[in-house]
Amino acid sequence: MTNFRLAALASAYVFAVAMDAAADPAPGCLASASTAWAAAGEGFMIEAASMGPDCQRAVVTLAVRAPDGTPIYAEAMRAADLLSFDGVTEVARMEAALADWIDQTHASLPRTSALPAWEDGKDSPFLGEFPFYPEAHIDRAGYEAYRKADQPLLCFVQGQESMACAALDPSVPQMERIGVQLFPG
Repeated sequence: MTNFRLAALASAYVFAVAMDAAADPAPGCLASASTAWAAAGEGFMIEAASMGPDCQRAVVTLAVRAPDGTPIYAEAMRAADLLSFDGVTEVARMEAALADWIDQTHASLPRTSALPAWEDGKDSPFLGEFPFYPEAHIDRAGYEAYRKADQPLLCFVQGQESMACAALDPSVPQMERIGVQLFPG
């Protein structure tokens, strides 16, 4: 599924949940956060939102927008599957968790040049003791080309023990998910 289709589905779901919430005053978990993505350049924004009957059963979305507002990357996941949202049961805590999820100010991998080297003869690159698994279509030469390009890199928790990373080509602009970094969970 393309990022655009995923973003459109997530937007439609958010709209449907919002419309249902307007008709039914029952509690839900509609929350959002956004931040400028400084490493990408002026005008790039990262947005996150949650929607669901409650925060434990919410879906969370992440989107990146180009300076003109065009969505160039999107992901949707179950909050219950993500380490960042463990124990979040209230909307105020969800808003804080969303803001933390997309915060890139202390990113350990802010640019593709910070990715670990993929040594010749190894199955994958390593960062300390933790492997970085490039997407299946990215071979060693392609991975090393990303490192050399020194592009902005967006990494975010995508499970209980890993984060996904997507590289931005700001000249287009477009993004591509390039791999997953494991971390202790």
